[in-house]
Amino acid sequence: MRTVVDSARATLAHHDGERLRARLCDLSKAAGTFGYNDVAVLALRAAALCDLAPLQVSLLAALLDDIEAAHAAHILTSTSSIGSQAMSGTRQFSDR
Repeated sequence: MRTVVDSARATLAHHDGERLRARLCDLSKAAGTFGYNDVAVLALRAAALCDLAPLQVSLLAALLDDIEAAHAAHILTSTSSIGSQAMSGTRQFSDR
């Protein structure tokens, strides 16, 4: 997903609204596949802005930042849950 966001940023830098909308729609579909519904919704909101003239570059850049932050949060929570599962499997000793 990171490469799709990077690609969207590069497309935004070229002010290509049509291509950016396509990339954001692809990102939304990919995020939905992985259950990242918040990322999918943000990507669709950004895609909807691509039809505005002039292209809302700063707003779209902010939404891409939000998409990256949401994706990072998913990664952190998924890796922390793996760590929690590993820790819960360890043996606990008591004084009993």
